[in-house]
Amino acid sequence: MKNTLYDQQEPACPYLGISNDPDSHMAFSSPANHCHRSKTPASINLEHQGKYCLGRLHKECIVYQAEEGGTFPAQLRYRQEIKENLSGSALLSRWAAVILFFLLAVAFGLWAIGGFQDFIVRAPTQSSSLPLTSDGSEMTATYNAGILPSPTVDPLAGTLTPSPTFTVTPFPTLTSTPTKTRTVTLTPTITGTATPSSTPSATLTITPASLSRHALDTPIGRVQKYLIHRIKMGENLTNLADQHGTTVEVILAANYSLALPIQAGALLVVPIDMTNPLGLPVFEPYEVTHEEITAEQLADVLDVDLVLFKYFNDCSDNELLHRGDWMLIPHQAQK
Repeated sequence: MKNTLYDQQEPACPYLGISNDPDSHMAFSSPANHCHRSKTPASINLEHQGKYCLGRLHKECIVYQAEEGGTFPAQLRYRQEIKENLSGSALLSRWAAVILFFLLAVAFGLWAIGGFQDFIVRAPTQSSSLPLTSDGSEMTATYNAGILPSPTVDPLAGTLTPSPTFTVTPFPTLTSTPTKTRTVTLTPTITGTATPSSTPSATLTITPASLSRHALDTPIGRVQKYLIHRIKMGENLTNLADQHGTTVEVILAANYSLALPIQAGALLVVPIDMTNPLGLPVFEPYEVTHEEITAEQLADVLDVDLVLFKYFNDCSDNELLHRGDWMLIPHQAQK
């Protein structure tokens, strides 16, 4: 991989290599490139690679100038920006905590409801033992304290006379009120809500499904952004370079195979806000033809490096791709 056009112009650092192969390295800034001058091989920050490791300025690198076998600086390490998925054990523990909390809430609710019902059942009954002075005997009157009034005792007759106050009085008031309220309130509420009910459904059906992040003219990538563009009638490389803050030389260097002159309908990769082609990989646009496939499976089908494929296309682990998605296929720099 070192015998590239950029290696001949700008010799790379002799300590730059892949993690398990110190004699080979990517000709462009890549997470696969490691520094072998430190105690253990360490993946290098992409910006530091482009400025020092891949060119003549590698002798000015603080790691190159430091003693060999030291510790690689933390600020120069490459830090992957993929959103990490929860491991199986962590996810299981979180679900277990949620289920435990739910069961405790249900148990507390059932206990509270059961205690309240038990209070209602047990509370009302009372008994009282009333002495009768006429013959010295006692009569026990059991009554419901919550419903019936307290009984009265006649001390001369020796009889228990309940108070006659439990006649039913609320029923006459219930029969006269319902008829008038029904006829007055039902008709206005039905006519007022009939017309607006049809409008929300129309807006919901217009709303499309989630748009793909891998469509044409949609910026993709982690640190450096790229887009795949189909040439339209009247467009040229100069116009595209001015629109996206790059140069014609950078566009030509970023495309694996590009027929010149550019014809309408041709596909090409445009780096965004890039003016220096040094260390730039070359790409080939690819349209997904599978109905559904993961990024890992597609990289295996295309026989490309999985780390670079996921990095330049900003794919997460096991991300599903669909028919019509456009992807960047990274290639080695052309000689």
